[in-house]
Amino acid sequence: MSGKVLNPTRWPRADQTAWAAAFETGDIFDGRGPAAHWAAGSRRSIASGYGRWIGYLTAVEPEALDRPPAERVTRDRLRRYLDHLRGEITPMGVFNYAKHLYDAIRVMAPDRDWRWFKAIVWRLDRRGHSHRNKRSRMVTPGQLIRLGIGLM
Repeated sequence: MSGKVLNPTRWPRADQTAWAAAFETGDIFDGRGPAAHWAAGSRRSIASGYGRWIGYLTAVEPEALDRPPAERVTRDRLRRYLDHLRGEITPMGVFNYAKHLYDAIRVMAPDRDWRWFKAIVWRLDRRGHSHRNKRSRMVTPGQLIRLGIGLM
């Protein structure tokens, strides 16, 4: 149950408000939300990733939902969340959920310093891609030719 993704309509009110503010459109006098330029697909995937975070908190740490969105994202809580994800999905999946959480929170709380979180996402990206390195399993052209001739 802790892997459930919650739709933005089921997020706490503070999260819904911060999310909507991130997409505010305006001119040079009104200002714009930091994510106003995001494409619809990006909005959906990042909302889904953030929804998994909210689903996790709802199931495992519901008391955290009483705090403002930016105050919920702490190193310790993020570590527990990532450990939870590692038990369920691939390293690239963990990276994707962490990246979406980072992307969401940085536009929902743009005045906060999220460099520490960005560094974690970067490290997860490096780990995830190292697990996807298929070079050692690649077959050379010579091996393919020998195999083809052998099959004929």
